[in-house]
Amino acid sequence: MKKIIYPSFFLTSRVFDKLSRIFRGVANNFEPEDIQENLVRKSTQYNMVTAPDEPYYAEQYWTFIRPHLDKLSGQIQAIDLGCCQGRFTLRLAQLFPTGQVVACDFSPDAISTAKQYAQKASVTNISYRVQTISECLETIEPNTCDIILMTEVTFFYPKWQLDLPKIVESLKPGGILVMSFKSKYFYALTIARHRVWENVDMLINQTQGRIGRGSPVEFTWQTSTEIREILTDKFGLTLLDLVGIGVVSGMKGHDPHDDIVQPSLLNNSGREALMKLELTLAPQVPDTGRYILAVARKP
Repeated sequence: MKKIIYPSFFLTSRVFDKLSRIFRGVANNFEPEDIQENLVRKSTQYNMVTAPDEPYYAEQYWTFIRPHLDKLSGQIQAIDLGCCQGRFTLRLAQLFPTGQVVACDFSPDAISTAKQYAQKASVTNISYRVQTISECLETIEPNTCDIILMTEVTFFYPKWQLDLPKIVESLKPGGILVMSFKSKYFYALTIARHRVWENVDMLINQTQGRIGRGSPVEFTWQTSTEIREILTDKFGLTLLDLVGIGVVSGMKGHDPHDDIVQPSLLNNSGREALMKLELTLAPQVPDTGRYILAVARKP
């Protein structure tokens, strides 16, 4: 049974467990690039606003992100790339009610749901787009954005490094870039947990590959050192924060941290204590997180 459901453990917070059962069927009908896009599109059926543990992690992200945004003022221009159901889009729009937020995702269903949440909250300063990240960036003029977010996207989007030059170019001087990455350590734990020893050399020597048996999906992973080098040395950004998200907790069926503790199974006092612990450890051990969050500023 473990072999049948195994690939689902690698689709993390954006993918249903049931996708593991359709991997091979999809692989017979699509070219490799189409397989990736098709499965990622299906993953957006997972609702990152309502899933039991996601509000906890969204709050953890926001605790680190917001202090940097509070330093901005005026009619802010922001972009949320790969916004899914808009869990951070809505927060951005509410934080900057006189600003404008562009939110893109290539899933029509995800965008439709995001629009419903915005309407329910009476938020009107969001422009939702059904577009790929590259398509969205093509419409953005250089030096026009105060904030660009791309969270929990890079791990199943190997082309993110090709888009990064345009992302940085789109930021104004002083603009804030917020990105999160899946850590190499996360996949090391996953490989060890499921005894997929044939993946060890790939994980050690590469930054992307097909983790798991029979998975046609390309995943990417980074270390905090690599992230620092990319953002600061390669692109000249000033790194403001580099922290782990969920350094001692996880979600059932999504990651190797789930056997430690799941936030949704705790009472309020337990979640508060867990949050305090994770927020304290996050900057000390960023590579142990479910994701590594980087916040950087363009000089």
